[in-house]
Amino acid sequence: NHGLPAERSNPADSGNITKQAAHGKAEFVAPSAKYTPAQGYVGEDEFEYEAVARGRTSQQVRLKVRVKVLVVAP
Repeated sequence: NHGLPAERSNPADSGNITKQAAHGKAEFVAPSAKYTPAQGYVGEDEFEYEAVARGRTSQQVRLKVRVKVLVVAP
């Protein structure tokens, strides 16, 4: 999930997790947020993050992300 401002050609260059996930770990690695579920966890989780993109004007975006972790058979 990318924090993209109105200038879509400018992905986020910095950001941070503002509310950590309850059943896994969320981290921001520019330009996107990454979620890793806890080992063995299946179900819904959510986290929030802020992202900043610099273009002609700096824009800050706040996002709330909901994820659903499923087990997929190979």
